[in-house]
Amino acid sequence: MNPYACLGSAPFFDTEYTFEPGDTLRLHYRVAVANGLLDPATCAALAGKALSGTAEEKGQP
Repeated sequence: MNPYACLGSAPFFDTEYTFEPGDTLRLHYRVAVANGLLDPATCAALAGKALSGTAEEKGQP
């Protein structure tokens, strides 16, 4: 079996959201893209970077 890239966001998979008229739901996704097989520590580090955002997103050069 060869590994392949995929992304499957399922925002309503296990959480129920209740809305009142006029309510808004905003979902934000962060994606880390890497090449090759990665060990768990490297995956965790990439996830941490994705969750913390980038300098550009924070308005920094």
